[in-house]
Amino acid sequence: RTLLGQSSDQTSSSYQRAKSRKKAFDNLFVSKAQEPKTDPSKVYTFEFLQHLFDFQKFSIELGSMLGSVELEEILAGQPLKIMSAYGEQ
Repeated sequence: RTLLGQSSDQTSSSYQRAKSRKKAFDNLFVSKAQEPKTDPSKVYTFEFLQHLFDFQKFSIELGSMLGSVELEEILAGQPLKIMSAYGEQ
């Protein structure tokens, strides 16, 4: 199940799932919804596309069709934000 409580469609591509999540969360943001909220008693998993990130070139490698995207220009001097936390409650 997704964070929004919907069943996950395993036949769709990663891109389609990401696009669907973005649309759903954009709609929640626009409507100033109070839900969804995370529940500390549940385990959530997130996808980090580390295998696409080239740390030497500071770029994302998107394959032969899309090529390489340099993050320096996109981030315009802002740091790449990565946050991770683990703790026992």
